Amino acid sequence: MSDVSWQQRVSLILARYGQKPVLALPFPQPVARALFNLNARIVYRTPRDLTLRADRIGGVPGVWAGRRGQAKNGVLLFLHGGAFVLGSVRSYRHLVAALAAEAGLEGFLADYRLAPEHPFPAALDDALAAYQGLLAAGHAPDRIALAGDSAGGGLVLSLLHVLGREGLPMPAVAGVMSPITDMTFSGASIAANLKRDPLIPVKWGYRGVMEYLNGHDPHDPRVSPLFGDFSSAPPVMIQACETEVLRDDGVRMADLLRRAGREVVLDIWPRVPHVWHLMAGRVPEADRDIAELGGFLSRHIAGETGDSGQREGPEKPQPA
Repeated sequence: MSDVSWQQRVSLILARYGQKPVLALPFPQPVARALFNLNARIVYRTPRDLTLRADRIGGVPGVWAGRRGQAKNGVLLFLHGGAFVLGSVRSYRHLVAALAAEAGLEGFLADYRLAPEHPFPAALDDALAAYQGLLAAGHAPDRIALAGDSAGGGLVLSLLHVLGREGLPMPAVAGVMSPITDMTFSGASIAANLKRDPLIPVKWGYRGVMEYLNGHDPHDPRVSPLFGDFSSAPPVMIQACETEVLRDDGVRMADLLRRAGREVVLDIWPRVPHVWHLMAGRVPEADRDIAELGGFLSRHIAGETGDSGQREGPEKPQPA
């Protein structure tokens, strides 16, 4: 691990021995959400030049988040993670601001409804409403980027499926971090990385997914985009880590997009935890990969062509 920053080493220790055991405990959701926000307050870094403005887009509450003086060449609709049961403006505003600034976009963090109070299709309905709200407000589709992490990454991809199915305008580009794309949990990495994953307890993720599904068919592409139609999808970047249980959700999603003839970049990174981007401003690896994702979004908003396929970064092992 000599090539890993000392900050990343500390982050991995914190994830494995601090955050993962807490996530594994079966807290009632109000308690779990309070702990999630407390973790954000203690661990995540809020930039001094953070700008926030509360708003409702398409009836969905949220905040515009960015950095003072940044470029605004379009808009970024961000859908946060948290296994469909956690996540908030407080816990994600710093990440959205960092990504929006790197992409030169104005970032809207949607505060979509959470399970179990609001099971499927509430989160997807809110994502669609927010996107359509941006269109109604006059934002051109080719100036809109979508991004999300974990459950939010799955929502982004499910939204692309719905937009294609309904014949609605597609955004210019999408980027997802450690997405969940298969709620049948059939990916080989679920078992292979059960002990290797430094952050996510599978039972915790499974509980959240079951509360969101509320008996709905997990094969429905509106919840499992891996089974969706992406024949008209825009360029997509997928970032995931080698040892996370959701690794193959990202790998198989990239394969599906390639088979559909779409542009996709898959980055698999070693020695980082699930959604390591949340350590923006504290860990160099988080800042590096936010910059990479932001650059991808920016290039496609600007109408430039990107590369396609698996990126071969230094010492980035291929998925098993």
